[in-house]
Amino acid sequence: VLRLLLITNELEHLADLIVTGVLGPGRRRLAETITVSEATTETLYEVHDAVTGTLDDALEAVGTGDAVAADRVAASKAEFHELEGSATEHLARRLSAPDPQRIEAYSVEIALVEGLRRVHQSCRRIANAARVASSDARR
Repeated sequence: VLRLLLITNELEHLADLIVTGVLGPGRRRLAETITVSEATTETLYEVHDAVTGTLDDALEAVGTGDAVAADRVAASKAEFHELEGSATEHLARRLSAPDPQRIEAYSVEIALVEGLRRVHQSCRRIANAARVASSDARR
């Protein structure tokens, strides 16, 4: 029961992270009419897709007790950090682009990457708790 409460609290925290760390920068981009380049959009989608895959696996681990899904989440850490680093480097290189809103765009883009990183971390905590809960249930 304690593990399930932990998972529930982490799911609530995850929802908060999505609202503030993902939707927040998106709303700011729209409000300030910031244009994102095609290359940056592709980079951000790669990070987003990695996070949604991790979220799918974490929810699978919680919903079914699938230890393999939980293991995929744990294994995603190194690959995600590499992808995050690559995205951050891409955004830093774009700072020199001749765009009058480049600093504002960078601020929104890097906030989105940071928000997605935090969502990824939360997914790992959820999957880890699900792994422990499923092993406790088998005893």
